[in-house]
Amino acid sequence: MTRHQASALLALILLVTFGIHAPSLANTFAMDDRFLAKAVHDNGRPNPMVSELQSPGRYFTSHYWEGAAAPDIQYRPVTILSYALVYHTVGKHGTGESGEALPQHLVNVGLHLMAVWLVYRLLRRLVKHRGPPLLAALVFGVHAIHSEAVAGIVGRADLFAFCFGAAAVVLHGRAREAAGRSRGLHLISAGILLFLAFGSKENALAWPVFMAVFETARILIKQPATRIASALAAPLPTVGLVSLLPAAILVALWRWAVAGLAIPPVSPLANPLVDLPAPDRVFTAVQVWFHGLTRTLVPVDLACDHGAHVFQTITSALDLRFLAAATCLAAVGAGGLLAIRRHPLLFLAGTTFLGFSLVTANLLLLIGTLFGERLYYIPSLGLSFLVAWLATRRVVRWAGLAALLPWLCISGVNTFERCSVWKDDETLFLHDVKVRPESARLQYLAAKVHERRGEIRRMAAHLHRALEIHEDYALAWNDVGVLHARDGNLEKAESCFRRGLGCRDASDSDRFQLHTNLGVLLAQTRRPAEARKHLLLGLQRDPEAMRDRLRDLMAPLGRLLGDETIRRLQEEGKRQLPGDPARSRAK
Repeated sequence: MTRHQASALLALILLVTFGIHAPSLANTFAMDDRFLAKAVHDNGRPNPMVSELQSPGRYFTSHYWEGAAAPDIQYRPVTILSYALVYHTVGKHGTGESGEALPQHLVNVGLHLMAVWLVYRLLRRLVKHRGPPLLAALVFGVHAIHSEAVAGIVGRADLFAFCFGAAAVVLHGRAREAAGRSRGLHLISAGILLFLAFGSKENALAWPVFMAVFETARILIKQPATRIASALAAPLPTVGLVSLLPAAILVALWRWAVAGLAIPPVSPLANPLVDLPAPDRVFTAVQVWFHGLTRTLVPVDLACDHGAHVFQTITSALDLRFLAAATCLAAVGAGGLLAIRRHPLLFLAGTTFLGFSLVTANLLLLIGTLFGERLYYIPSLGLSFLVAWLATRRVVRWAGLAALLPWLCISGVNTFERCSVWKDDETLFLHDVKVRPESARLQYLAAKVHERRGEIRRMAAHLHRALEIHEDYALAWNDVGVLHARDGNLEKAESCFRRGLGCRDASDSDRFQLHTNLGVLLAQTRRPAEARKHLLLGLQRDPEAMRDRLRDLMAPLGRLLGDETIRRLQEEGKRQLPGDPARSRAK
């Protein structure tokens, strides 16, 4: 295959990739997009990290959820800065929510195309012929597990982490081949790209390890007689040179950004492993990790939530599910290590998948979610290496290609469908609750969709289903209580609010709503002292939200509790506002 033919085929692959992701360009904001990438929150308050173009220093000294006023230890300044730059360059000139979202989605699709091109460039450094790298790039381009990272605007963190990291690997490889000034420029560029990758998402810190593994495989492919120990040691000096300083700077900035923050605990609804004993946590995490491997190989039944009760807890090392998962994952790792001499590409495939996915597998540390498809955007590069290896083997080439063709078609169709499903919250939640009916969170989110539509019966059905799945779902108890209060069943409503307050995993936001609703109900039932107590408790949980709520309820609560009580609550709210010097966090 000539260079021009390969360029034409690569252009065709990029065109196909764009075509199957094009439906995402019609999307608005879904899930976390609304809190992180939108200039104005749904409650009418601006997101200061997007609506205003802050100084670079502000972004690099702020945590990921700064714009949503929710303390967190995640640190992705490059990603947040990109939302603001796109908004102020193009987005704020758009018409309505879709006009603001379009350029953000266009950037995501463009980044995915860049990632496909980088997969081709990485493989070209390993494989002599152009066919296998092209096939590997096609697999990466149409892989349905990537649809969440591309179609959801917040998936840009994964896209940036991949593109900056993979580009750094390419430049590092060129630096090892260059000399003099060119070598230095390539190393400096690789270091800058790694800095940007680290500042895009935390799992990018695994790129230096991949860089060393990648160069080891390349040495063994180009010089098969090289000793394995020598091949492993050869890239370490330059890898350390380009990665240690960027990593040290990012860690220092991260410590500054989160200094003094009271970090909220991981929600059991998002990651139920937090409530499990250590052995059970490991057994279950291995099962979920294996699920990530199977979805990387066969991307079907995709959904936006895989929290509580989607995966069954494993409590014994003798459980067949754990044994099967651990055996398969161990086989991937052992097979890769055994193949390091004769089949470096196969070694690279196994180590790439396991190395990158281990970071978010809840084994080294607990993260905020149990499983997410976007977490496998970088690890799925291992599949591309596997496909490239198969394409170089004459014995299995044609059989492998025959099996790959239906996979490409099915995955491409799934990607096209998923990009449309991510259109907005309503479309996403109502679709995915059918895919994952065992998800309590999806049942609750579907209930909120029906509430906005005025479909109260359907709302109630989803809420009760959510509570059947997860009885400690505080927000579901709150909303069931609100429904009872609307129907005049005040006794049942009070019981629901109190049951919600008894949930051990209720967040401050949950307790604000429960205390406030219970306080209003108690005022209506002529129990002013207890009503004041719960309103004050709600005020302590979220002073700013309580101030707005009291403004809405001024007339009815003023009659029930007295204007002086309401005035004191409002004054207390002003004193406790997060912007008050007594409550602000110094950086």
